[in-house]
Amino acid sequence: MKCHHYFGLRACILPVLILLTRFAAPGQGAPDVRLDSVITSGLSEPVQVVNAGDGSGRLFIVQQGGTIKVFNRVTDASFSDQGVFFRISGIPVTGEQGLLSMAFHPQFSTNRRFYVYYTNAQNNLEVASYQTGADPNRFDPATGQILLTIPHPTYTNHNGGEMHFGADGMLYLSVGDGGGAGDPGGNAQDLSKNLGKILRIDVNRADLRPADNPFPNSLVYALGLRNPFRWSFDRQTGAAWIGDVGQGRFEEINAVSETDLRGANFGWDCLEGNSTYTAGCTAPANYFAPVHTYATGSEGQRSVIGGVVYRGAAFPNLNGYYVGADYFGSQLHLIRQTGTTYSFTPDDVGVTGISDLGEAENGEIYAVSRLTNILYRVEEGPPLPVKFASFSVSRSEDNSADIQWRVSASSDFSSFELQRSDNAREFTVIAHIPRKDTGEEFTNYSFTDATVQPDRRYYYRLRVLDNDGSFEFSPIAAFYAPITGIDPPTGEARLVRPTIIESGELQIYLQEPFDELQLIGLSGQCTHKIALGLRTGQLRINPGPIPAGLYLARFTNNRKVVTEKIIFP
Repeated sequence: MKCHHYFGLRACILPVLILLTRFAAPGQGAPDVRLDSVITSGLSEPVQVVNAGDGSGRLFIVQQGGTIKVFNRVTDASFSDQGVFFRISGIPVTGEQGLLSMAFHPQFSTNRRFYVYYTNAQNNLEVASYQTGADPNRFDPATGQILLTIPHPTYTNHNGGEMHFGADGMLYLSVGDGGGAGDPGGNAQDLSKNLGKILRIDVNRADLRPADNPFPNSLVYALGLRNPFRWSFDRQTGAAWIGDVGQGRFEEINAVSETDLRGANFGWDCLEGNSTYTAGCTAPANYFAPVHTYATGSEGQRSVIGGVVYRGAAFPNLNGYYVGADYFGSQLHLIRQTGTTYSFTPDDVGVTGISDLGEAENGEIYAVSRLTNILYRVEEGPPLPVKFASFSVSRSEDNSADIQWRVSASSDFSSFELQRSDNAREFTVIAHIPRKDTGEEFTNYSFTDATVQPDRRYYYRLRVLDNDGSFEFSPIAAFYAPITGIDPPTGEARLVRPTIIESGELQIYLQEPFDELQLIGLSGQCTHKIALGLRTGQLRINPGPIPAGLYLARFTNNRKVVTEKIIFP
């Protein structure tokens, strides 16, 4: 299997993308949790949930493409869309780039100032401040001021990052290590660089450098991080909880007190998780080990998403539990601290693509999925009325979509509603499947969708209808309907075949759309850029005269980058 990174995360090429194949039962001790859909339309690639702390109860949802939506609170389970609060243009928004975070000044209710973090047109990282205008639901673009630009050369991934104001009134920002495998620039341990760090910024000083930062004349507050995409402060204790995406072996969750965060070193790239990454390297001074790690790939999880500690009032049993996630898995991570020990409980909620968990003003936790474009509320409650042992889609002999799922604990529901989509956002009901009473521990179901069209990708999910009229959704599985006579690439197949280019013509086989193909020589320079126009299927491209040699063929879209080696003889 070939794995690639996008948005700080990993994507693996599979013949049929199964976003979840197994559910794990929650451990004992922690309460059951579930995700309840709250905002189901109007969002596009959401990456953060934020409140303004101004008493309004509003939620702000940051979207990677460059906008921030604002919603008025009606109840904890209902919000009204107030439109676009902020917009930035002219920034790259593909892969891991785009608008990544926002934070409100602690005195926002009086000074109307907020901050945004994004990748700029030069691929560097930037923090800017703005104010709202007369309308509190709209920013004033004339008030924009760039505060900080962090050079981010060579690579476009591992940008981090998330901003939060601490109890000390300082702005804290997590920044990735600058990209590439294994921190090739040595940035995370280099105190002269702001990459791979937690920065502490005094927004009221012209030089932004707090006088009491641990390293002289530096914004660096903590170091040794790979890609801390999402993290938070515990609003009650001040402790920092940081999810750091692993290189390929371990995902890690760090928790450190407000005091110990000063000068803390989380070990990368000497260590990945609790294991040595760089041969011969020993743990650095002031090293803080993660409170929990898990193997990359376990339970389908491959990119940790840092969460928050629940301090709301609606679900007392959740109080004090850290709630995090993994982008590719469908489990929520519950961690309870008791003294110096941490207990970990996974709880499957059936939603993948979670890109952030954030707090409302009253401490309730909300999650957004970049895959479903839905805002969910984290609630205490029973799991789905069924437990999925598997859910998959495969190609039948006549190129139809063969959908199969296996469930247990399936007595307390009425039926399945099978839904299909061509964009993983808007779904249409295509079938109703009644519950089977087999009396067996596991029950198998199947359905064949013979209406799929060739050279198209489809997404499927199940709505599980309970006897009391309530419902929950299954994970999403994707299926590519191939062109008759052309087999789709397998997990080890290549997008360019053969690898030795014949007659100067590239034969490309695409299961999913890409924007552009770049040919990169051994010197690292891009020699050709070929627009693909989001086409799929079999393509034949003649790039023109190309000198003999080894090249990298790099395919890009707004979700990932796929690179393969090819040879022009």
